[in-house]
Amino acid sequence: MPSSLGNSSMTFNDANLFKSESIRANEISLNELLDDGLYHYLHGEWSLANAKFFTYILKQQECFDQKIEALYFYSKSLFNDGNYHMASEAQLNLLLHLDQFDARYDDILWDSGMVALQIDRAKANRIMYRISIDSNSSNQGNAIQMIDLLKE
Repeated sequence: MPSSLGNSSMTFNDANLFKSESIRANEISLNELLDDGLYHYLHGEWSLANAKFFTYILKQQECFDQKIEALYFYSKSLFNDGNYHMASEAQLNLLLHLDQFDARYDDILWDSGMVALQIDRAKANRIMYRISIDSNSSNQGNAIQMIDLLKE
């Protein structure tokens, strides 16, 4: 008996094609979020960048490396926006996922010390001390100077 809506049955191949198109649309949407976040970040539009990176982080389920990159810029944009408590949480999360030899690790550890200066001086001292004893840190000299300033 023919349907009044025409042939409404979907074949297995049609379902796979639909699923494939849906996945591709999601990838484009995720790439647009990341690109938009980077655009806003580069233009100093911290709140807009935060929103794009946060949405990307929530939606990205597949690519761990890209999610780490988004978290990196998310934490940097929160810091630049003066949202120190959220920046601190994002930085801690990022430090847990980065290898100590990743160049971003050194950068984020320094930023976490700068954030800690705004919300917890004792924590800032601990972070600066940690950096100051790391001979591989590009911020070792800066941390030593910061420790001296914090003593004053």
